[in-house]
Amino acid sequence: MKTKTFYYVASLSAALLITVVTGCKKNDSLATDSVKKNEIYKGEVSMDDVFSDLKKIKSLGFDPLSVEIITDGYRVEGDIRLTKKNLDESVAALSKQQGQYSTKYPLTLERTIKVALDDKSNTVKFKTAFDASILALNNLKLPLKFVTETDIAKADIVTLFKDLGGKRATGVTLGQDGEFVDAKGNPGKEIYLNSNKDAELNNKTTDYLTSIMIHEFGHAIGLRHTDYKNKFYSALSSGGIATDAATQDQYVTLLVKKLIDGKYGIGAWDVKSNADKKTLKETYIKNNYTERDDAGSNSKAGHIYGTPLSPVYGSNITTDPLSVMLAFAGTNFKFSLFDNIALFGLYGNPAQTILIRNSLDENGNVTAAGKTLQQIVDEAKALKF
Repeated sequence: MKTKTFYYVASLSAALLITVVTGCKKNDSLATDSVKKNEIYKGEVSMDDVFSDLKKIKSLGFDPLSVEIITDGYRVEGDIRLTKKNLDESVAALSKQQGQYSTKYPLTLERTIKVALDDKSNTVKFKTAFDASILALNNLKLPLKFVTETDIAKADIVTLFKDLGGKRATGVTLGQDGEFVDAKGNPGKEIYLNSNKDAELNNKTTDYLTSIMIHEFGHAIGLRHTDYKNKFYSALSSGGIATDAATQDQYVTLLVKKLIDGKYGIGAWDVKSNADKKTLKETYIKNNYTERDDAGSNSKAGHIYGTPLSPVYGSNITTDPLSVMLAFAGTNFKFSLFDNIALFGLYGNPAQTILIRNSLDENGNVTAAGKTLQQIVDEAKALKF
């Protein structure tokens, strides 16, 4: 979840929009931010290596223009950390397969995943939220069992605190996942909560903290952002703003106008042709709010059966507004019904798969007469064993 991919606490220009979100980082900034001092690599940096890595990052379907260099690698999409080890060992191991939620490799099934909390402050609220997130994961009724591990060295996933930077132009990163599922079917090893004072985690409610954790756990077990094609969707919806094409265009126009006038002088935007304005707005969204999926067969995003499509800028396509895996989060702090459906799509047993395909169409519309989405999810959970 950016303050949801991380979760983000985001603001789309103070005068235009103030919105609080939760998530992996969940989207924190409108544009690429400069590298924070505490994240600067201290050794020698080869630009040839960096350019080579940017090509690899692009091949994975991520936007190379939003890359941030951090101590042990790169941060993409605001809250996803790609280490040099990730890139050098297996580019394909991190590529997207099922687009809306999943990464290429699923976890190996029928297994117990040990999770640990490394909190040197021993804050009760953090432990309570951590326990609640484990309960939420087990309540998904997947063939995966999540258990608390007190020995960090033995844990499959560790939640720990790290300074992820302070306030940016569009907000503060609250959380960040470490890595995706690897080629051997192991989950991402680390989940970070922002220890920077600007994140104000000590002031967050337990439910809010839990939502940050489950968003990051979602990434660690293979989920991608619900609105990966247009994260501006959740940037607006998290603030209670309409997400139709006209409203999106209104806000993007204001933002890009401010950027252009700020760089070239008041009135620079107004004298541009309509065609130029359209191109600038589309480029702005593409560079800052779109996770690419067109870099090749390995990274081509695919849609998970039974879930809404990702929204696309310029259209009225909507997605699940309650998904905890949106890039920016609103007021829902738990896995939504469609989040459950997506996870059944990744890890469900044959009986669950048959039920979903007999009850929903490809885009999540209920086709089973007399049933609700809640009933379908409940029935699928009952088919766990």
